[in-house]
Amino acid sequence: MSVTPATAGPGPQIPDNKFYHGLQRSFSVISSKKPKGDIIVTASAISENRTSIMGSTFESAFEFPSEGYYPFGSGRTTKRPKYVTDQQQLKSERKTKSWIASFKSRFFRDTKFKFGSDKTFEKICFELAHADSEEVGKEACQIFDPVELDLKINTIGRKYTLVVPPPLGAAGQGDEEEQGSGGSCDQFIGSLPESCRNVSEKASPLGLVPKLLPHGIISKEARYVGSCFWIWLCIVDDLTENLVGKAWDDCERDLFLAFARNVDESLFHDKDHDAVRVSLALRNVIHSTNICGAIVDSRKEIEWRQSFLDAVCEVLVAFRKERPLLSSDTIAMDDWMRLRAITISVRPFLILARTDLGLSPAVSALGNPLSPGYEYIIASNDDTKVSCLRKVECMLQLIMGLQNDILGWEKDFKQKNPLSAIQVLIANGSKHSSAMGRVVNAHNELVRRCIQHAQLVCDDPDEILDRLDYDGIEYMATETKGSFIRTSMFGIFRQNSLRSSQRRTDKENIRTYVRLILGFANGMANWMAVSKRYAS
Repeated sequence: MSVTPATAGPGPQIPDNKFYHGLQRSFSVISSKKPKGDIIVTASAISENRTSIMGSTFESAFEFPSEGYYPFGSGRTTKRPKYVTDQQQLKSERKTKSWIASFKSRFFRDTKFKFGSDKTFEKICFELAHADSEEVGKEACQIFDPVELDLKINTIGRKYTLVVPPPLGAAGQGDEEEQGSGGSCDQFIGSLPESCRNVSEKASPLGLVPKLLPHGIISKEARYVGSCFWIWLCIVDDLTENLVGKAWDDCERDLFLAFARNVDESLFHDKDHDAVRVSLALRNVIHSTNICGAIVDSRKEIEWRQSFLDAVCEVLVAFRKERPLLSSDTIAMDDWMRLRAITISVRPFLILARTDLGLSPAVSALGNPLSPGYEYIIASNDDTKVSCLRKVECMLQLIMGLQNDILGWEKDFKQKNPLSAIQVLIANGSKHSSAMGRVVNAHNELVRRCIQHAQLVCDDPDEILDRLDYDGIEYMATETKGSFIRTSMFGIFRQNSLRSSQRRTDKENIRTYVRLILGFANGMANWMAVSKRYAS
């Protein structure tokens, strides 16, 4: 795969799903067949409206034109014609019922993946990202001009255009002590087990993290924590991927213990396991690094550290839920995208950026679809009242997750790794080029909507300041399993009585934060395109 920067331009629109356009034509073939008996089944009642096909009563999509004669079990009174005997009637009803059941089985089997609980792949992505309806984002963006990257996918032999947000600025080299040669990050790597050295090199934290948390905007302390976290993520992912059975269960339990609020070392099953040693090293970095300013504020330091530890536990929960999918015959797209939103590990970097810019470190429960209470949260939450800032954060999780699936696909394909949106599409019958095109188009549309929402935040930071983190909910983590529960329906409101000087500072910090995190998707895409970790 090769990547070529191209000229800036608007994000492309997602093409209409051709499945729907051919659906009614396909029914004309079905309706031409007449089951044995005197019942003629037609499809004239099938609406072009997508939802009518997947309604609660499938039989209602059919007409039974013989007056007074309806199929067995249709819910309407069956009136026997005088010329039909009871035996003939019963036989005809059974055949009709069997034919409809057979057709329903074939229909839902063929469309189960396309819809998956009435959802297409695109709809799954947009709902998890909390992206507004398509009409919301149609106005041209004036502040943020998207950038295009031309991708050559050698396995497919085609080029695709990936649209990414603009970077906040050129990623600087950072402070000298960050760059290895005895610097702090180099010291952290040196403290790791020998088996982890090669993985940490391919993780290339100094290639990625300065692109996400650039020098001159974010402190070196926040970059240091981010670099150590990225190294940990890559190492633990690699060290645990082949563990099975009791070995995995014991290691998983120890990993959660390593990030518990109060660590009891006597509870570890194998404290010397390399994955556990790396986790304890990261925990030490988190608890020994102050990133809230020159003057240490213990309360603020405690807040960001706990938020960060919770986000790390979210990733561990995702690793746990990934494992059954590896041996599954079929993977539901909804299941995979929920995992992808967390395994991409954007939320820890959001916490670091928020904390370093003086904002609340709390990330939204709306961005954690693996939370046990997530379905209830979504059902009871009014998405129209969620702040644009929260929506930008949620969209970035899906955008960067899709980037990972796109740019890492050739390696996934060669290694037969099923955990990729493109691989899931292919496994369910899509051609390679079509699957890649759909995922690229969904990514590009999410980028367009994310940019539009980011502009709304920058245009009116006063409104955002008053409802900075409002999502209608709060959540907290249990100590050992990192699972999350809904605790109240009261969001986090900033007080309107802030002094003018403080409001001016916060407004600028909000603008900076939005521009910064929007650049996450640019930095991640450019890093993955050249990273050894994703080389095929």
